[in-house]
Amino acid sequence: RLIAGDGVISLQWEPAWDDETAKELLRYRVYISTDRQDESKFDRAPAVETEPGVNGAFLTGYPNGTTLFVVVRAVDAAGNEDDNELEWSATPNPVIYVQKDAPVHGNGRSKEAPLPDLPSAISEAIPLPNGANIYLAEGVYDESTLLLLFEGMMLYGGFAPGFPQALSSPREHRTVISNAQAETLLLIPPGERICGVDGIEFFGSGKVRRGIEAENCEFRISNCEIHGLTEKGIRLKSDTKVDSVTLGEISRCWIYDNSGSGIDMRGIFDVAITGCGIYQNRGEGIEINDLTATPEEKSRITIEGCRIAENQDVGIQIKTVALPDGRSDDSRIRLTIRSCEISHNTDVGVLIDVAYPDGLDINLRARIEQCRIEGNFKSGIRLDGDARGHFQMTRNQVLGNGGHPDDIDALGTRYPGIHLTGDGAVTFFQIQSSAILANEGDGVYLDSAGHLSIDHSHIAGNGRAAFFHKSDTWIRVEDSLFHDNAVPAHAELLESCIASEAQLTNIVPTEGAPWIPTLPKRILRLPRQPAGSTPDLSSLELTPGSLVEWCDDGEPRRVVENAEGALALDPPPQTMGTGIPFLYDWGTPAEGEEISLVEDYRPPEGSPLKDTGNTTELEADGSPADIGPGGAFFAGHPGIDRGGPPPPRGLELSWIEPAPGALIHRLFFRLTFTGASELPSEIRVKLSVNGKLLDNVQTSSRGPSLEVSSATVITAGDEIVFELPPWPFETGGRIQPLDHVFKFGGAHKISLGTPVDRFPATGALTLPGLNVQTIEFESTRDSRVRLLGVNPPGGRGWRVRVLEKGSRAVVKTAAGDELAVVGESSLDGALRLSIPTLP
Repeated sequence: RLIAGDGVISLQWEPAWDDETAKELLRYRVYISTDRQDESKFDRAPAVETEPGVNGAFLTGYPNGTTLFVVVRAVDAAGNEDDNELEWSATPNPVIYVQKDAPVHGNGRSKEAPLPDLPSAISEAIPLPNGANIYLAEGVYDESTLLLLFEGMMLYGGFAPGFPQALSSPREHRTVISNAQAETLLLIPPGERICGVDGIEFFGSGKVRRGIEAENCEFRISNCEIHGLTEKGIRLKSDTKVDSVTLGEISRCWIYDNSGSGIDMRGIFDVAITGCGIYQNRGEGIEINDLTATPEEKSRITIEGCRIAENQDVGIQIKTVALPDGRSDDSRIRLTIRSCEISHNTDVGVLIDVAYPDGLDINLRARIEQCRIEGNFKSGIRLDGDARGHFQMTRNQVLGNGGHPDDIDALGTRYPGIHLTGDGAVTFFQIQSSAILANEGDGVYLDSAGHLSIDHSHIAGNGRAAFFHKSDTWIRVEDSLFHDNAVPAHAELLESCIASEAQLTNIVPTEGAPWIPTLPKRILRLPRQPAGSTPDLSSLELTPGSLVEWCDDGEPRRVVENAEGALALDPPPQTMGTGIPFLYDWGTPAEGEEISLVEDYRPPEGSPLKDTGNTTELEADGSPADIGPGGAFFAGHPGIDRGGPPPPRGLELSWIEPAPGALIHRLFFRLTFTGASELPSEIRVKLSVNGKLLDNVQTSSRGPSLEVSSATVITAGDEIVFELPPWPFETGGRIQPLDHVFKFGGAHKISLGTPVDRFPATGALTLPGLNVQTIEFESTRDSRVRLLGVNPPGGRGWRVRVLEKGSRAVVKTAAGDELAVVGESSLDGALRLSIPTLP
């Protein structure tokens, strides 16, 4: 809790935990800054360092009207400090006291003379120059007028009558705001000073449309319950003009039982949603539509430590768009979903949709990390990359998703655990150190023009392949293990992977899956079960007496025979009715043997996963990384339960052009990174053609971008391998810790004498002396269109796909005929031209 008063701040936090130091011996450092996200605050002395076991502080002497941003970090007995950067904000200001049904003669300026209602308190606070902190004692404040705060006002609820303590206790002293006549219970207006609420319950009684609305402001909503609304629990908006942004935090709130979405957002935002429970809403849990950015204002959404469950639509939906007239060029969008449980929603668990045109210079980075995404009716994660961007999924558990009653998605296959779509050719998808288990369809389904890298993951027990992709997309899989998937999988590049029989088409299987004694021996999916039903085990080969775990719930259960001779579980589990139920089969323990149901992904000595990964990636003792989620950079357990803090950020590759797997006619590559404004001076790059390492590779960098080229001439059919090994750490720089390998194919180059939008009417080209296998066309700078690629035709001729650069440009042949538009939403604006092949 963080409550501001008159020149003071009162803090209280839950005790931290440490593997070696007892809670009562932990100390805490309180860092304070006047700037949001000011990393330099950790370079100076903390404002307070507590005595061991003390988990609160009372800070005095701060000027009223100055907003303070506070971070608390735990310190163990050895002096090690955690890396928490979660900020809370507060503004010291005069206090106005409100107590339900207090005598009307008070002015609210002291505990002894509180005001009787909120409208009176707001009126009293309006003349104050920097705002006020309004303290509410317990009670139901059933207002009859709209509650409109003004800049700098904060409402704090949960105080005991008479205000005997500096900190409130909302659970003990319930403070409720309701208003059956209003459309919205509370409005937070535009402004630059922080405004918001803490410790208050907002109840819509099934009549009010929205709980809290905020627009073009800096806000804080914390420790609140928001429920019973006919539309949205919280609605946030911002304009899309220069310098318009809504920023703030929604922390430790419970948002449930609303007829629409729990949180609805549209515009430009810098918002953190942390520690919230968002559940049982009849729309999306979090719905962020039309998220955009400008060069002056980037958008940043952080969703951390939340439970988003049992909503009757998508758990988290984020749709990014561009502003008209190119106003989003050179802008940045950062999305982070970390340490969340996203479960049993009746659509996709997480949906991120890039809905702006490819070709705009928008720098998009989306991370989903340390999350448990389980039992959603459709896919656990769906990412739609229709434009350049980087999607990184790290240390997640994606379990038992895809149990929708319709059973299949629009592509005619069962819903996968992770579904990757989109037309962005240089969209980069990464899956790292994750467990993708027991999903109804494929573990990962790549239906995108982009490319995918999977490393240090465990993909098992899925109803189709571990991963599946179309023939014109590209996957690299490294240091991962596979077993119990129903269909074989294939990748263009497999390195240091271990699989059981019939899991990967181009690797020799290893016996003895899963090769770690602290993991279940088998992962078994069951048919979808109605909520509250007894599980039907008749389709499973189970042995009475074996020890199993239901949907990774951590409770040991025995397989037994009931009175009718059918298999059953003892004790019986509670079925949820969404997603795919599954069992972890731990086998039959020997007499006196105890089996722990806590999965430990670290392979023991003697396991084929131990020290057998990519030799360029070394652990702290200098040995090669292990295979699977316990290897390389993210030791331990994927998911939120035992995941620990996120690993330190290094310099990370965002995308590479051209896209891996593409056919190229020259050796020129452009790469973009995040994590530093400038690249290190020493850059390691390897480039080979047909297995021969080139020694004439040139590199040049500008800011976070790197260009790599070679004068070596390539021809059609050449095999090109581009490798970006880990870079060494240098003083003042940041390490690039990953080993990236990409493959390309050689192609003929055909130079055209006219722009692409002035082909002859027949589309005929003369290609003398060439036995054409693959053609790459280049348009001139003044062309209105950009060629995306050339595919061999189903019948006669080559087909060239063209994409309009202008939103309404019409491309015509020399004879004036328009090129035909093909496709609808999936190929919006794509054009097709047929060019005959030579004999």
